[in-house]
Amino acid sequence: MQQVVNTIVTASVYAMFALGFNLVLGGLNILNLAQGALFALAAVVAYEVTHGGSSIWVGLVVAALAAAAVSLAINELTLAPLRRRGGAGFLPMVASLGASLIIVALLREHTGAQVLSLPSGALPQGIHKIGSVTISDTQLLAVGAAAVVYGVTALVLTRSSIGRAVRATEFDEDAARMIGLPTESLIRLMFLMSGLFAGVAGVVTAILYSTVSYSMGDEFLLAGFVVVVLGGFGSVPGTLLASVVLAAIQVGSVSAGLSDYSNALAFGLLIVMLMVRPTGFFGAPIAARP
Repeated sequence: MQQVVNTIVTASVYAMFALGFNLVLGGLNILNLAQGALFALAAVVAYEVTHGGSSIWVGLVVAALAAAAVSLAINELTLAPLRRRGGAGFLPMVASLGASLIIVALLREHTGAQVLSLPSGALPQGIHKIGSVTISDTQLLAVGAAAVVYGVTALVLTRSSIGRAVRATEFDEDAARMIGLPTESLIRLMFLMSGLFAGVAGVVTAILYSTVSYSMGDEFLLAGFVVVVLGGFGSVPGTLLASVVLAAIQVGSVSAGLSDYSNALAFGLLIVMLMVRPTGFFGAPIAARP
Protein backbone atom coordinates (compact mmCIF):
# COMPACT_ATOMS: atom_id res chain seq x y z
CA MET A 1 0.00 0.00 0.00
CA GLN A 2 2.90 2.36 0.63
CA GLN A 3 3.82 2.08 -3.05
CA VAL A 4 0.27 3.10 -3.98
CA VAL A 5 0.64 6.26 -1.88
CA ASN A 6 4.01 7.00 -3.46
CA THR A 7 2.50 6.50 -6.92
CA ILE A 8 -0.36 8.90 -6.21
CA VAL A 9 2.01 11.56 -4.87
CA THR A 10 4.40 11.25 -7.81
CA ALA A 11 1.50 11.26 -10.27
CA SER A 12 0.12 14.42 -8.65
CA VAL A 13 3.29 16.38 -9.39
CA TYR A 14 3.57 14.96 -12.93
CA ALA A 15 -0.07 15.83 -13.56
CA MET A 16 0.28 19.47 -12.53
CA PHE A 17 3.40 19.96 -14.62
CA ALA A 18 2.06 18.08 -17.65
CA LEU A 19 -1.29 19.87 -17.59
CA GLY A 20 0.43 23.20 -18.17
CA PHE A 21 2.69 21.60 -20.76
CA ASN A 22 -0.34 20.17 -22.55
CA LEU A 23 -2.21 23.48 -22.67
CA VAL A 24 0.48 24.87 -24.96
CA LEU A 25 1.60 21.73 -26.77
CA GLY A 26 -1.84 20.24 -27.25
CA GLY A 27 -3.55 23.56 -27.82
CA LEU A 28 -1.08 25.53 -29.93
CA ASN A 29 1.17 22.76 -31.28
CA ILE A 30 4.12 24.46 -29.59
CA LEU A 31 6.64 22.31 -27.75
CA ASN A 32 7.40 24.79 -24.99
CA LEU A 33 10.84 23.72 -23.80
CA ALA A 34 10.89 26.54 -21.25
CA GLN A 35 8.37 24.69 -19.06
CA GLY A 36 11.11 22.89 -17.13
CA ALA A 37 12.96 26.16 -16.53
CA LEU A 38 9.78 27.73 -15.14
CA PHE A 39 9.45 24.74 -12.81
CA ALA A 40 12.96 25.34 -11.46
CA LEU A 41 12.48 29.13 -11.35
CA ALA A 42 9.47 28.78 -9.06
CA ALA A 43 11.39 26.50 -6.71
CA VAL A 44 14.25 29.02 -6.47
CA VAL A 45 11.82 31.90 -5.87
CA ALA A 46 10.13 29.90 -3.09
CA TYR A 47 13.55 29.24 -1.58
CA GLU A 48 14.36 32.96 -1.51
CA VAL A 49 10.96 33.91 -0.10
CA THR A 50 11.11 31.35 2.72
CA HIS A 51 14.70 32.23 3.59
CA GLY A 52 13.54 35.83 3.77
CA GLY A 53 11.33 34.87 6.69
CA SER A 54 7.99 34.30 4.96
CA SER A 55 5.97 31.10 5.22
CA ILE A 56 6.07 28.41 2.57
CA TRP A 57 2.49 29.28 1.66
CA VAL A 58 3.55 32.82 0.78
CA GLY A 59 6.47 31.32 -1.13
CA LEU A 60 4.12 29.03 -3.04
CA VAL A 61 1.87 31.90 -4.14
CA VAL A 62 4.71 34.29 -5.02
CA ALA A 63 6.66 31.60 -6.90
CA ALA A 64 3.65 30.40 -8.89
CA LEU A 65 2.79 33.96 -9.90
CA ALA A 66 6.42 34.61 -10.86
CA ALA A 67 6.46 31.53 -13.10
CA ALA A 68 3.16 32.62 -14.69
CA ALA A 69 4.54 36.11 -15.34
CA VAL A 70 7.73 34.78 -16.95
CA SER A 71 5.69 32.33 -19.05
CA LEU A 72 3.59 35.22 -20.33
CA ALA A 73 6.75 37.24 -21.01
CA ILE A 74 8.18 34.37 -23.09
CA ASN A 75 5.06 34.40 -25.20
CA GLU A 76 4.95 38.17 -25.59
CA LEU A 77 8.65 38.67 -26.33
CA THR A 78 9.39 35.64 -28.51
CA LEU A 79 6.47 33.46 -29.54
CA ALA A 80 3.84 36.11 -30.30
CA PRO A 81 6.18 38.03 -32.67
CA LEU A 82 6.95 34.74 -34.41
CA ARG A 83 3.23 34.06 -34.89
CA ARG A 84 2.68 37.53 -36.34
CA ARG A 85 5.48 36.90 -38.84
CA GLY A 86 4.13 33.51 -39.82
CA GLY A 87 6.81 31.56 -37.95
CA ALA A 88 5.75 27.95 -37.55
CA GLY A 89 7.20 24.47 -37.40
CA PHE A 90 10.31 24.25 -35.26
CA LEU A 91 10.79 28.00 -34.84
CA PRO A 92 8.63 28.40 -31.69
CA MET A 93 10.30 25.35 -30.15
CA VAL A 94 13.74 26.82 -30.84
CA ALA A 95 12.64 30.16 -29.38
CA SER A 96 11.35 28.46 -26.22
CA LEU A 97 14.63 26.52 -25.97
CA GLY A 98 16.52 29.83 -26.09
CA ALA A 99 14.31 31.23 -23.34
CA SER A 100 14.88 28.08 -21.28
CA LEU A 101 18.66 28.32 -21.63
CA ILE A 102 18.62 31.95 -20.52
CA ILE A 103 16.49 31.20 -17.44
CA VAL A 104 18.57 28.17 -16.45
CA ALA A 105 21.82 30.12 -16.90
CA LEU A 106 20.50 32.90 -14.65
CA LEU A 107 19.36 30.36 -12.06
CA ARG A 108 22.73 28.61 -12.17
CA GLU A 109 24.50 31.92 -11.59
CA HIS A 110 22.12 32.88 -8.81
CA THR A 111 22.42 29.57 -6.95
CA GLY A 112 26.11 29.06 -7.63
CA ALA A 113 25.19 25.72 -9.20
CA GLN A 114 24.55 24.40 -5.68
CA VAL A 115 21.73 22.23 -4.41
CA LEU A 116 19.86 24.41 -1.91
CA SER A 117 17.71 23.36 1.05
CA LEU A 118 14.43 24.90 2.10
CA PRO A 119 14.36 25.93 5.78
CA SER A 120 12.98 22.98 7.71
CA GLY A 121 10.92 25.22 9.96
CA ALA A 122 8.95 26.53 6.98
CA LEU A 123 7.79 23.07 5.84
CA PRO A 124 4.79 21.01 6.98
CA GLN A 125 6.08 18.49 9.52
CA GLY A 126 3.16 16.16 10.24
CA ILE A 127 3.35 12.40 9.73
CA HIS A 128 0.26 10.19 9.68
CA LYS A 129 0.21 6.40 9.95
CA ILE A 130 -2.66 4.23 8.74
CA GLY A 131 -1.69 0.67 9.50
CA SER A 132 1.60 0.08 7.72
CA VAL A 133 1.17 3.11 5.46
CA THR A 134 2.90 6.40 6.25
CA ILE A 135 1.60 9.66 4.79
CA SER A 136 3.27 13.01 5.41
CA ASP A 137 1.71 16.45 5.32
CA THR A 138 3.93 17.29 2.35
CA GLN A 139 2.49 14.34 0.43
CA LEU A 140 -1.03 15.45 1.31
CA LEU A 141 -0.09 18.92 0.05
CA ALA A 142 1.02 17.48 -3.31
CA VAL A 143 -2.20 15.51 -3.79
CA GLY A 144 -4.36 18.42 -2.61
CA ALA A 145 -2.62 20.90 -4.91
CA ALA A 146 -3.13 18.59 -7.89
CA ALA A 147 -6.81 18.14 -7.00
CA VAL A 148 -7.31 21.91 -6.85
CA VAL A 149 -5.42 22.52 -10.11
CA TYR A 150 -7.38 19.86 -11.98
CA GLY A 151 -10.70 20.81 -10.45
CA VAL A 152 -10.34 24.48 -11.33
CA THR A 153 -9.06 23.69 -14.83
CA ALA A 154 -11.93 21.28 -15.53
CA LEU A 155 -14.48 23.85 -14.37
CA VAL A 156 -12.94 26.66 -16.42
CA LEU A 157 -12.58 24.61 -19.61
CA THR A 158 -15.96 22.88 -19.50
CA ARG A 159 -18.30 25.19 -17.59
CA SER A 160 -17.41 28.71 -18.68
CA SER A 161 -17.56 30.79 -21.83
CA ILE A 162 -13.83 31.45 -21.48
CA GLY A 163 -13.19 27.72 -21.46
CA ARG A 164 -15.27 27.17 -24.59
CA ALA A 165 -13.40 29.99 -26.31
CA VAL A 166 -10.05 28.49 -25.26
CA ARG A 167 -11.04 25.08 -26.63
CA ALA A 168 -12.19 26.67 -29.88
CA THR A 169 -8.86 28.46 -30.20
CA GLU A 170 -7.01 25.21 -29.46
CA PHE A 171 -8.95 23.38 -32.18
CA ASP A 172 -8.53 25.99 -34.92
CA GLU A 173 -6.97 29.34 -34.12
CA ASP A 174 -7.70 30.86 -37.55
CA ALA A 175 -11.38 29.89 -37.44
CA ALA A 176 -11.70 31.21 -33.90
CA ARG A 177 -10.23 34.53 -35.01
CA MET A 178 -12.62 34.71 -37.97
CA ILE A 179 -15.68 34.41 -35.71
CA GLY A 180 -14.43 37.23 -33.52
CA LEU A 181 -12.83 35.44 -30.60
CA PRO A 182 -9.93 37.34 -28.97
CA THR A 183 -7.42 34.63 -29.81
CA GLU A 184 -4.31 36.51 -28.66
CA SER A 185 -5.87 37.16 -25.25
CA LEU A 186 -6.85 33.50 -25.01
CA ILE A 187 -3.33 32.41 -25.93
CA ARG A 188 -1.99 34.71 -23.21
CA LEU A 189 -4.34 32.98 -20.78
CA MET A 190 -2.98 29.58 -21.84
CA PHE A 191 0.58 30.69 -21.19
CA LEU A 192 -0.36 32.20 -17.83
CA MET A 193 -2.06 28.98 -16.76
CA SER A 194 0.82 26.89 -18.11
CA GLY A 195 3.38 28.88 -16.15
CA LEU A 196 1.20 28.90 -13.04
CA PHE A 197 0.87 25.11 -13.05
CA ALA A 198 4.60 24.62 -13.66
CA GLY A 199 5.28 26.97 -10.76
CA VAL A 200 2.97 25.13 -8.36
CA ALA A 201 4.50 21.79 -9.40
CA GLY A 202 8.02 23.17 -8.88
CA VAL A 203 7.33 24.47 -5.39
CA VAL A 204 5.46 21.31 -4.36
CA THR A 205 8.42 19.21 -5.55
CA ALA A 206 10.82 21.41 -3.60
CA ILE A 207 8.65 20.93 -0.49
CA LEU A 208 8.47 17.15 -0.99
CA TYR A 209 12.24 16.76 -1.19
CA SER A 210 13.27 19.90 0.77
CA THR A 211 15.80 20.72 -1.94
CA VAL A 212 16.08 23.15 -4.83
CA SER A 213 18.32 22.98 -7.91
CA TYR A 214 18.64 25.16 -10.98
CA SER A 215 18.38 22.04 -13.20
CA MET A 216 15.55 20.26 -11.38
CA GLY A 217 13.12 20.92 -14.24
CA ASP A 218 15.03 18.81 -16.80
CA GLU A 219 13.68 15.46 -15.62
CA PHE A 220 10.17 16.82 -15.37
CA LEU A 221 10.33 18.20 -18.90
CA LEU A 222 10.95 14.69 -20.22
CA ALA A 223 8.28 13.23 -17.96
CA GLY A 224 5.81 15.91 -19.05
CA PHE A 225 6.41 15.11 -22.69
CA VAL A 226 5.82 11.40 -22.06
CA VAL A 227 2.61 12.15 -20.17
CA VAL A 228 1.25 14.45 -22.88
CA VAL A 229 1.91 11.92 -25.64
CA LEU A 230 0.47 9.03 -23.63
CA GLY A 231 -2.59 10.95 -22.53
CA GLY A 232 -3.28 12.66 -25.85
CA PHE A 233 -2.69 16.21 -26.99
CA GLY A 234 -5.11 18.61 -25.34
CA SER A 235 -6.79 15.97 -23.15
CA VAL A 236 -7.14 16.84 -19.45
CA PRO A 237 -8.38 13.36 -18.40
CA GLY A 238 -5.68 11.78 -20.56
CA THR A 239 -2.99 13.83 -18.82
CA LEU A 240 -4.22 12.65 -15.42
CA LEU A 241 -4.37 8.98 -16.43
CA ALA A 242 -0.98 9.07 -18.13
CA SER A 243 0.56 10.68 -15.04
CA VAL A 244 -0.68 7.79 -12.93
CA VAL A 245 0.62 5.24 -15.45
CA LEU A 246 4.07 6.86 -15.64
CA ALA A 247 4.30 7.23 -11.85
CA ALA A 248 3.26 3.59 -11.36
CA ILE A 249 5.98 2.43 -13.76
CA GLN A 250 8.66 4.48 -12.03
CA VAL A 251 7.63 3.65 -8.46
CA GLY A 252 7.15 -0.02 -9.37
CA SER A 253 10.56 -0.23 -11.03
CA VAL A 254 12.22 1.27 -7.95
CA SER A 255 10.45 -1.16 -5.60
CA ALA A 256 11.49 -4.03 -7.89
CA GLY A 257 15.13 -2.97 -7.77
CA LEU A 258 15.08 -1.70 -11.35
CA SER A 259 15.46 2.01 -10.64
CA ASP A 260 18.24 2.32 -13.24
CA TYR A 261 15.74 1.25 -15.90
CA SER A 262 12.73 3.33 -14.85
CA ASN A 263 13.20 5.93 -17.58
CA ALA A 264 13.89 3.23 -20.16
CA LEU A 265 10.64 1.49 -19.21
CA ALA A 266 8.71 4.78 -19.43
CA PHE A 267 10.05 5.61 -22.88
CA GLY A 268 9.50 2.02 -23.96
CA LEU A 269 5.83 2.46 -23.10
CA LEU A 270 5.85 5.71 -25.07
CA ILE A 271 7.19 3.93 -28.17
CA VAL A 272 4.58 1.18 -27.84
CA MET A 273 1.80 3.76 -27.49
CA LEU A 274 2.99 5.63 -30.58
CA MET A 275 2.90 2.38 -32.54
CA VAL A 276 -0.46 1.17 -31.25
CA ARG A 277 -2.39 4.38 -30.59
CA PRO A 278 -0.55 7.51 -31.79
CA THR A 279 -3.27 9.82 -30.46
CA GLY A 280 -2.77 8.64 -26.87
CA PHE A 281 -5.38 7.47 -24.38
CA PHE A 282 -7.90 10.25 -25.01
CA GLY A 283 -6.43 12.29 -27.88
CA ALA A 284 -8.64 13.30 -30.78
CA PRO A 285 -8.12 11.45 -34.06
CA ILE A 286 -5.58 13.24 -36.20
CA ALA A 287 -8.16 13.87 -38.92
CA ALA A 288 -10.31 15.77 -36.43
CA ARG A 289 -7.58 18.31 -35.71
CA PRO A 290 -6.65 21.04 -38.22
